[in-house]
Amino acid sequence: MDEESALAVIYSNTKRHKRSLDLLTIAENFAYLKKLYGTQEAVAQKTDLSREMVREFLQILTLPDFVQQLIKTRRIDSIDVAYRLSKIRDINTLENSTSQLLNLPAHDIRDIIQATRENIGLSVDSAREIILKTKPTNLHLFILDFSEMDYKKLNIVAKNNQCSPAEIIKKITEDWLKSTKGEKK
Repeated sequence: MDEESALAVIYSNTKRHKRSLDLLTIAENFAYLKKLYGTQEAVAQKTDLSREMVREFLQILTLPDFVQQLIKTRRIDSIDVAYRLSKIRDINTLENSTSQLLNLPAHDIRDIIQATRENIGLSVDSAREIILKTKPTNLHLFILDFSEMDYKKLNIVAKNNQCSPAEIIKKITEDWLKSTKGEKK
């Protein structure tokens, strides 16, 4: 490994949406540059990345081998997830929780790990159950374009019914679907 190739790996795998390499390989290149430049700050300046990003990549190298292997094989392929896992200090907890956290979105993993850190004694399994129960399921959003006049009328109707405009639209849609029984015309 040399400076030029390490910089090329980091640039091509952090400046684009699609990475070609796994996070562990990228982290190893960050570690090489840190050894070369002396500090995370110097690496951040040279790569034009935040110190936080450099720190998160370097944190991957502190994870146990079994987690690093999941990162190497891209079963864990999110810097946020890898960084959050590095915050679990107890090796047994980390070993027991990693399989439960695979295939969850990064924001759910973040919430689960945060819940276990804030509630001492709360297992990852219990935190996972609590967090996932609080998430909406089968949520579908629609964006509708209204004229200004129609939007004002909708707000008046909503205010008169002491509800939100979204609730009015939902009710109108539900009533319409009931009246048509979902049949195609």
